[in-house]
Amino acid sequence: MQLVFNLLHANEVSHKATVKLVTYDLETYGWTKTAQKIINRKDRLLKNVDIPVSVTFLPVKRAVHQFYTGEADVIFPEDNVTTPYPFPTISSLPVVRARMYIYTRKQDLVIRDLGYLKGLRLGLVRGTLYRQEDVAEIRNLRLIRSANQEQVKKMLLTRRVDAALLFELDEVAYGPGVREFPFQYHREKPFIDLGLGFRMRITPTTQRLKGQLDKLIRLQYQDIKP
Repeated sequence: MQLVFNLLHANEVSHKATVKLVTYDLETYGWTKTAQKIINRKDRLLKNVDIPVSVTFLPVKRAVHQFYTGEADVIFPEDNVTTPYPFPTISSLPVVRARMYIYTRKQDLVIRDLGYLKGLRLGLVRGTLYRQEDVAEIRNLRLIRSANQEQVKKMLLTRRVDAALLFELDEVAYGPGVREFPFQYHREKPFIDLGLGFRMRITPTTQRLKGQLDKLIRLQYQDIKP
């Protein structure tokens, strides 16, 4: 009888659908020091679901292509605001929140809104998500792009740019690092506020996976708002 049970159980497991997840280098977003934090959260969540998930690390364009064409079921990390796909998808609750603020050197400038950037040199990470329509109307604004956030901070420190757009992850990610420099935050309103999580194509299996992930995210990361 036990042998029959074991065979049935093995057959059930062997037919359980495996979800293919693609991920990519987080420096695409300009994050270096905090990338491991996001990866650790992703790994911790996937270890606690009962659906097999295979994870493949790819260059960002290839990862997006595989998700777009349906070769992959899930892509991580993706935001739930600015990434368009021409078919229905579902997103889990954010594993981490990313907020972009305007920074300047202390006592140099007061930036009350985007209009104050007129005629300035604005540093940001190359390829970073930002609302282009907002900055397109700012006259004489020069966008100076760099490879990552550390380089942008150095440009601001050495006055190669007048202001910078930098991401913070959750409530503390860049706080200590930025305070080492003579910078000031302009926190009245984030320039961008994204929730980064698992974006999935809609299948019965991914819908089950989403439900499990959302439950785990609520339990493990209660400080992250959807």
